[in-house]
Amino acid sequence: MCAAGAEGAESPAKASPAGGKLRLFLLDGQSNMNRIKPELAFTPKLKELFPNDTILVEKHGHEGQEMAKWLKKTGNEFQGIGYYRELIDGATKLLDGRKPDSVCFVWMQGESDAMAKERADVYESALKSLIALVRKDIGGESMPVVIGRINDWKNRLWNGNTFAEWERIRAIQVNLASTDPHAAWVDTDDLNDPADDAHMLGKDGYLRLAKRFANASHILLNGRVPPGPVFEETVGLVPARGTPAKPR
Repeated sequence: MCAAGAEGAESPAKASPAGGKLRLFLLDGQSNMNRIKPELAFTPKLKELFPNDTILVEKHGHEGQEMAKWLKKTGNEFQGIGYYRELIDGATKLLDGRKPDSVCFVWMQGESDAMAKERADVYESALKSLIALVRKDIGGESMPVVIGRINDWKNRLWNGNTFAEWERIRAIQVNLASTDPHAAWVDTDDLNDPADDAHMLGKDGYLRLAKRFANASHILLNGRVPPGPVFEETVGLVPARGTPAKPR
């Protein structure tokens, strides 16, 4: 049930254009991230937005996996395991000794944790810990973070049980992105119609999601923090939440 790998990455040997920056984007999550092909929309959009820079993308995706596959709680602290180590080790290999000018982390996960109360109970602290670990290990303390909020799947039934924690996970994701001074969130509620499924609507849905992730990353890297969700048509320097930071 697991698929993982780095996709859409620039060659590690390729140098940045003269005067350009080396930008690393880390993408991870479960099935809705797994089904994104960065080379079709995410990477091209970033190359359009950062025409003078080199774009490196390390993308992993895992079908139907809960947060516990990335983190293990020991006492009061979370440690990176399994999929987390795969992401960091893959990014380190991709960089091949180079130091990126910027790192951005894109996260699309939470559906599996919304299916059980015991998982939802620890999701907020786990997601905060995951972001803190990525910042500590590779991104720096002000690393931009983009969170894809799980969509508004109405058919929340699994073996006859309702997903009572679904809205709770959605609220956690929005609250975290809204209170972190270097984060933004992406809305996916319109991407699963008309099937209204937990996944996006075919190829077009994932292309649109990828563009939203790219736009949100660009906005944050320009020192702005969006006051609300980011869509594929959200471009440029949007009105900031708080004091704009220095562009990266």
